[in-house]
Amino acid sequence: MGLLAAAIGGVAGTGVLADSGDPAPAAAKSEAHQQQRPAETGKKDSADKPKQVTERADGTAKARKDGSADKAAKAGKADKADPKKPAAAKQPKAAKKPAPPAPPKDPVERWIANAIDIMQKKGVPVSKSDSDEIRTVIEKESSADPRAINLWDSNAAKGTPSKGLMQTIDPTFDAYKLPGYNDIYDPVSNIIAGVRYTLARYGSFDEHPGLASMAEGGDYQGY
Repeated sequence: MGLLAAAIGGVAGTGVLADSGDPAPAAAKSEAHQQQRPAETGKKDSADKPKQVTERADGTAKARKDGSADKAAKAGKADKADPKKPAAAKQPKAAKKPAPPAPPKDPVERWIANAIDIMQKKGVPVSKSDSDEIRTVIEKESSADPRAINLWDSNAAKGTPSKGLMQTIDPTFDAYKLPGYNDIYDPVSNIIAGVRYTLARYGSFDEHPGLASMAEGGDYQGY
């Protein structure tokens, strides 16, 4: 009886039924269990914490556990085009403008070209195809010298010497010049008057006395 009472008293004092096969006291087991719980609890909290999800630049989802998810998301948005924003229209390349025609190589060619342009605007029936004939007259009449003057022929004897590139006399120049081109020694003005006189009197450069003579193998003759 004394032994039975002692056993019952021990159980009542601890509140735990003693296990005769376990050498460690129940209180020691409880203390060890309490020491292991914080580590297990921390592991469980880490596992249960929802993972942050961010969108990669290629459009796929990637889970991240650290704070770099926000940076990756911002980088992905910067690289990825906004589907709601219309793409900027490509500007068509400007067509290259054609290069302007090359200027005449020498002054005589330039003077002839300018005179033809002016006469065409005024309705004179002359074209660029007449350039060679006009140049031949200029070279034969004045050697292409805008200041040339003939002081020894019949016109000079009459007091009206031939002047300028195409060697027109003052009355002829005044009759066939165009308004604004009044200087007989001005190359363009002299060409205009000489051409208009030739067309008015002979009809074309083919009938010009000097050119017609050269076409038949003869010498140039003044007009």
